[in-house]
Amino acid sequence: MIELGWTLLVVLVLGAASATVLVPWLALLNAGQSLMLFSAALGIPLELMYYALLGYLLGRGRTRPKGWQWRSFDHHRALSKNERRMVMPLFYAGALAFIVSGIGIAMAVLAFVAAWRQR
Repeated sequence: MIELGWTLLVVLVLGAASATVLVPWLALLNAGQSLMLFSAALGIPLELMYYALLGYLLGRGRTRPKGWQWRSFDHHRALSKNERRMVMPLFYAGALAFIVSGIGIAMAVLAFVAAWRQR
């Protein structure tokens, strides 16, 4: 499994290096910005809904743990099976949006490298 991770890392680094030469820097910047902003526009409301629902469910009928919002995923096991079915899709969708936003940021940084290389 570790070999797969290293292989994926090498492919990503080679792809990023190739993108700085083959793709015009402005196109790379626009794509990165669009990806980052779209995923943030989708992910922030999803995370707000997740925290609101989790806080409500944790406080319903029992005392809400102090500081639950700082390590919210530790409290998933305190939920019933039906409550987890409501909360977990929001959790995973928000996490995926965060990862995609990070990819958009990386693309924008690559655009600056591409602009320097293509000058």
